[in-house]
Amino acid sequence: MSNYDLVIIGGSVTGVRAAFTANAMGARVALIEPPVFSKRSDRDSGILALHYLGKVARQIDRAQHIGAIDLPETLLDSWQIDRSIEWAQRVSDRQADYISPAVLSGLGVDVIHGEGEFCRKPSFSFAVNDRRIKARAYLLATDFQWKTVKIDGLSLAGYFTPETLGYWIQKGTKLPQNLIIIGNDTIGIELAQSLNQLGVNITLIVSSSRILPKEDEDIARLLHACLEAEGIRILVGTTVTQVRQIKSQKWVQAGDLAIEADEIVLAIGRVSKLDRLNLAATGVELDRGRIRINDRLQTTNPTIY
Repeated sequence: MSNYDLVIIGGSVTGVRAAFTANAMGARVALIEPPVFSKRSDRDSGILALHYLGKVARQIDRAQHIGAIDLPETLLDSWQIDRSIEWAQRVSDRQADYISPAVLSGLGVDVIHGEGEFCRKPSFSFAVNDRRIKARAYLLATDFQWKTVKIDGLSLAGYFTPETLGYWIQKGTKLPQNLIIIGNDTIGIELAQSLNQLGVNITLIVSSSRILPKEDEDIARLLHACLEAEGIRILVGTTVTQVRQIKSQKWVQAGDLAIEADEIVLAIGRVSKLDRLNLAATGVELDRGRIRINDRLQTTNPTIY
């Protein structure tokens, strides 16, 4: 049986950073990640390019507003978005190389490729690749997957998640003119702002009474006002009941409104990939499907964070 100070379960960026940090503090660390390592640079570069270009567009707009510069309205149409994506691709590749398994191994982190689960007998440990690994502490840092929802006609019409939209943009596809984002996830809202700053007409539809209901109410309301002032259409307390593809356009039935769009992004939330870890055997308690933690990110099993 192999013994460590810390075993990190999951190949997420957070898990990799935790491995770097714990190793630098002198801990003996094992990082268990999926059998196939993915740099995720294709997805990240598309989204990174959008966010960067959105910030540049906002700076130009502010400069024009105060009269510092005078540029034609067609400026955004002349931007080389494909070149910006190439730049973002290089940035993502460098970051991925920096946090690669080879670099971690060179620093002394034991990188184990495989999928495993917790087991209690003969002693509490984590089993992976016919090995039993025991640690003073375990850190759950698995990657996430986007939630789906059953909406009549949505699968048939087709939709993106923020992740698949990143891949799509990375291929150099022209940005849609009209986009509907369904959901209240923070990444979806950030994506709405960036795309809007690039000239895409955005409609954001959320079923809750306000955006970001888990965040501070005053901050959420201020953000709502800022987004609307920038030109984003926000529908709160609105449920999408139906989606239809009519010729080249998608039609979304949101409450009493029928809204037309070129594409749809579903961003209703994310869920960690924890179902195969056998958490039921560890004493880790769930609260409405989410792991219960204290203010130190410690679960109800004191050795698991």
